[in-house]
Amino acid sequence: MDFSAKMLRDNALEGKVIVVTGGGSGLGKAMTKYFMELGAKVAISSRDLEKLQNTAKELETETGGTCLAVQC
Repeated sequence: MDFSAKMLRDNALEGKVIVVTGGGSGLGKAMTKYFMELGAKVAISSRDLEKLQNTAKELETETGGTCLAVQC
């Protein structure tokens, strides 16, 4: 069984906007990266704005997508 294969086709989320709470690290960060790879624009939120901004910049560089950091 191939666990590295993507579950969705390329660009499956093109034109969609997704909000991920706790997107600065861990599972939230991993999900955000996957959503961006599939074409979605993603807003990530948590209490630590600096961490969010660093994560957003990193993911935009890695994926070429758009990620907005929002402190909540």
